Amino acid sequence: MHSGSGDDLSISPGRAITCPDSYYTFDSQVSLMANSAFGWHVAGWSGTDNDSSTATSNSVTMPDRDHSVSVIYAPGAVTRAIFLPMISRSAPSSPPSFPQLANGGFDSLVDTSWRQSSTRGESLIYAETEVAGALGQPFIAHSRPNLAWLGGILNEQATLQQSVRLPDEYPDVRLSFWYWIGSSEKNCGADRAYVEVGATQLAAFDLCQVNNTGGWQRVEIGLAGLVGSTVDVTFRSTQDGVEVSNWFLDDVVLCDGTSTHPCE
Repeated sequence: MHSGSGDDLSISPGRAITCPDSYYTFDSQVSLMANSAFGWHVAGWSGTDNDSSTATSNSVTMPDRDHSVSVIYAPGAVTRAIFLPMISRSAPSSPPSFPQLANGGFDSLVDTSWRQSSTRGESLIYAETEVAGALGQPFIAHSRPNLAWLGGILNEQATLQQSVRLPDEYPDVRLSFWYWIGSSEKNCGADRAYVEVGATQLAAFDLCQVNNTGGWQRVEIGLAGLVGSTVDVTFRSTQDGVEVSNWFLDDVVLCDGTSTHPCE
């Protein structure tokens, strides 16, 4: 039934229906199955329909006489399949972009990135020519031609606000802006201006005569304690009903002092 190292052939069916075991009628089809030992393989067959086959299965068509079949096992290389767990690795993600405030120079009068609020219904972003006309004297924006103007009218509360994400990857991010105070208020403490990021008040200004700047001044504020969150950057002013104070703003940027993200 076999030569070499392996099992005897498995034969199906074991006999013809009307015959004892291992007996078959002429022209019967019999299936054969071989099982070699480890390190051995099927090298060939004898007495089958396909003696040159090296597969583990074969067949024989029974002749009209006694007949025997066998399988030949031979030693040889064994191919073994090894299944390893699948490991997938995501490509490294790109770092987030450095945060930016849109229209920080107020160059667009119609840009809606800044949310504007005035209890007197005033617009807060103007062309420098409009400011000069209202003041009756020359006035130049820090970066021409536009700027933000909070105050300039009695009993007003004005707010300029924009939301921005501060990624953890930029812990040295800062807020830089230019401002100009022009006030007729003699008593300090009546008219005020504030800079807030999120719920944190980062700067406050007394809008009164002794604090008039006479030109543009720059402020730089670190935001390290606020990274990792989305915050509102808010500029807010309050005016009483006695004397008028003006708080002008321009070139509001987020920066870190590097050449890529300069603060000035």
